[in-house]
Amino acid sequence: ECDRRVWLDANGDPTLRTDLPPDTLRLFALGIQHEEAIHAAAGPVTPIPVSSWEEAVSMTRGLMQSGVPGIIGACLAVEAPLDRSDRVFRLHGRIDRLIRLPGYSRPVYSPVEIKQRSRPEDADWLQLDYYTWLLSLIQGITAPAELWLGADEFGQPYRRFPHEYDEDRLMHALDRAAALVA
Repeated sequence: ECDRRVWLDANGDPTLRTDLPPDTLRLFALGIQHEEAIHAAAGPVTPIPVSSWEEAVSMTRGLMQSGVPGIIGACLAVEAPLDRSDRVFRLHGRIDRLIRLPGYSRPVYSPVEIKQRSRPEDADWLQLDYYTWLLSLIQGITAPAELWLGADEFGQPYRRFPHEYDEDRLMHALDRAAALVA
């Protein structure tokens, strides 16, 4: 809930951390189970086993270059400025599912975010903005994205929402993040 939570988790005093409430841990576990069920029902893609972040990023890039049809848990990392200063930030993202788009002369991938809930939230669109932007820096193309919500009786996503990339919304959020880091 705190804007500085990620920084505090990485750099703060570990003795001041509190455990997550059991209800929150249960929601996380249910969300992971939901994602796994959707991946299984939605068709074959290549999962990324994560033994280290660097290895996962390298594997993701290799799979993208080889043109596999899809990737589960794709890990991306880029270095980019977030504001008008000369600072460069290392940005990471772990995408639920990347799907290769047909019709391109080289492999181009589209991000999919999977949520258990039935209604989209503002944070979902911002998350997809971020993934779309990261991929555009890597691919040189701003690909479409989708939000998959819920599951039907066959385990397929119940609702699929196309994402409309909003660079202004993303840059505003990244400006705030850069200010917090500074």
